[in-house]
Order: sequence, then structure tokens, then C-alpha cells
Amino acid sequence: MDRIRRGSDPHVRAEANTKKTVERQAENPSGSPWRTFLKLRPRARVLLAGLVVGLLYLYIGGSDGFYVQLRLSREIGRLEDQNVLIREQNEHMRQHIVRLKSDLSYLERIARERYGMARPGERVYRIIPWPGNGKGGGDE
Repeated sequence: MDRIRRGSDPHVRAEANTKKTVERQAENPSGSPWRTFLKLRPRARVLLAGLVVGLLYLYIGGSDGFYVQLRLSREIGRLEDQNVLIREQNEHMRQHIVRLKSDLSYLERIARERYGMARPGERVYRIIPWPGNGKGGGDE
């Protein structure tokens, strides 16, 4: 019994190795995928490798590949954000137009502030900023 545990008997070791091999084959009957690939005929290997490369190209590259789809989805997100911003600006402009058409005091204020217009008999004074620091004012 003691000799079997230590594995000094060659017949017992061979039997144990055979059992391990059988167990491994039961777990993975075809061996490693690489060994299976190498056992194929050269023509079959080339065809299989070509198929794998072709599938990778379709997945990663190509016109509908993964990276193209990722770039397009990011661009769609950016364009949707831009679309929301433009819609908000359009709504603001619509409100501005309605107010210009209906509110005469608002129209007058815009005409005075933006375009320097005045009523007859009024004088318009423009204040030109001092060319130094932009704050205007005295000698610096």
C-alpha cells in the first residue's frame, strides 16, 4: 500500500497516467482547438483561416463594421444634441418675431439699442470706450 502511494511501481504509474489521459479526453474529447486546427489538411486550414479573417473584416472593418457603426452612432448622438439646440433657438426666434409684431414698446427698444434710432427731435449720444483696458474712463 505504501509503495502505491509513492508511485514507485512502474505499472501503477502507467495505469494512473492512462486514467488521467482518459479523464482529460473525456473532458475535452477533441483536444485543444489549436491541435484540431493543425490536424486539418492544408487546404482546409487556409479556407478556415480565410473564413475567420473574412468574418473579422466584416465585424471590424467594411462599410457596416463595428467601428463604422460606433462612429455613426456617436455622430447621431451629436446631431441629435445639435438638433435640440437648434429647435430651442427656433422657438426663441419665433417668440422674438411675435413680440416684435405685437409689442410696439419692445420694437422701439430694439430699434434704439441695436440700430441707434431716435424719435424726431431727440439726440443720440454714443459713448465710445477708451482704447486702453476696455473699461473706459480717465487717464491711465
